[in-house]
Amino acid sequence: MKVVIGVCVVGVARTASALTELQSSSSQFIGDRAVGVARSLGDIVGIVNNAAIVSGSASSEINLLAPLALTTKSIEDLKRNKGNVINVTSSTSQAPVPAFGPYGVTKVSLNYVSKAISVEYPEITCLAFYPGGSGNGGDMSGATKKLAHPISADLPGRIIANLALRASHELTGQYYVYSDSAMAPYST
Repeated sequence: MKVVIGVCVVGVARTASALTELQSSSSQFIGDRAVGVARSLGDIVGIVNNAAIVSGSASSEINLLAPLALTTKSIEDLKRNKGNVINVTSSTSQAPVPAFGPYGVTKVSLNYVSKAISVEYPEITCLAFYPGGSGNGGDMSGATKKLAHPISADLPGRIIANLALRASHELTGQYYVYSDSAMAPYST
């Protein structure tokens, strides 16, 4: 188990308006800036790629190319530190959903990137993670409408943070859902 003390988190964008503003930036520019800030704070030991724009011409740029650029820019740090890459994906990567085809394609591609990184860089742990429907608008499949009790965003958030810091290398190259038994050790 990795123990990380004094962790810094660099966020690229969290709100829809900030993501929309990023649409005018290239994924290369986004990666350069984020990695530059992260390196100025210390070693890069983990990356969480959690980007989603559902429609529009920028969806592949934001959903796939920006995470790929950020990860690529960090590869040497991640290799040196035996780091972790968590690619936040969607249920639409597992089954098509009407009106979400282009979005689903970007998430399927991100799942493939997770597998490819795990093969090309065996010292890095890279996985795809679906956080489930938290009722915050992030579940594009409509699954939260069917849930009697949507999950709290705290649970997948905790899992993602713990995976970024201490994911077991046995998880690399796979797709996981927050409720998978393999995620239980990361839920606390």
